[in-house]
Amino acid sequence: SHANQLLQEEIEDSDSQLLLKIVADNVERLDQMVKDVLELNRRDRTRQETIVLEEFLREFHEQFCETEKILPVCFKLEVGRSTTCVSFDRRHLNQILWNVCRNGWRHSKQKVGSLVLSLRASLNSRSLRLEIADDGGGVKPEDRGHLFEPFFTTESTGTGLGLYIARELCEANDATIQYVAPESGSLFLIHLKKVPI
Repeated sequence: SHANQLLQEEIEDSDSQLLLKIVADNVERLDQMVKDVLELNRRDRTRQETIVLEEFLREFHEQFCETEKILPVCFKLEVGRSTTCVSFDRRHLNQILWNVCRNGWRHSKQKVGSLVLSLRASLNSRSLRLEIADDGGGVKPEDRGHLFEPFFTTESTGTGLGLYIARELCEANDATIQYVAPESGSLFLIHLKKVPI
């Protein structure tokens, strides 16, 4: 990667610049794959803590929009004013949401309200549900059974590890993730257990 950057600075030929860009893109893809595999190694080392979900989701939403350069109106956040707590590894929850939301945004129409992250909590039950919905084309029926398999991807630039890692990290924190096929777009549900405040 470093050598490629140096070459990009020295070589001005447009054909060579195109080839160097291809090298840079593939180095970035391989780097992401290595990071994803290393994340799997941390699956069994959870450091669970009590997290106030509403606060966590607001911080995540702000950071995601800023990092991915998305206008907040395009990625809608729906959380109530109540205080809901879960026991979860903070780093794991961040990684799960990042993986699913990045997929959702990439496959969405990338317009106002194209991506929605919602917290659904019932007053009488200990169960909670995070919903991540996008307005994209949805997942083909023949691909739905493979979504959480390692290295399964429908894109040439994808690693096929994002949703697999999300599922593994959910399980490590006593949570589950599932895909639901709505009439349009895609919907992922993350089921969590509420803890007393």
